[in-house]
Amino acid sequence: MTREEMSKFVFQTFLLMSEAFSNSTGNREMANEMIKFAEHFGVKTGVIRMKTDKQSKAGNDEIKPFELKI
Repeated sequence: MTREEMSKFVFQTFLLMSEAFSNSTGNREMANEMIKFAEHFGVKTGVIRMKTDKQSKAGNDEIKPFELKI
């Protein structure tokens, strides 16, 4: 498995864990904290990129904002 594949796998695992945690405990606040960490991990490893304000105002939708709320 390449570094990029492993980064994507771990990122997806973090998201699935946050969903499972929310579903089993009903603690959406903590699940959202887990999602924030997954987002941070994804950005740092290059799995996802965040849309900047400049791109949002220009209407450039090539880079989608990352948002996942449970």
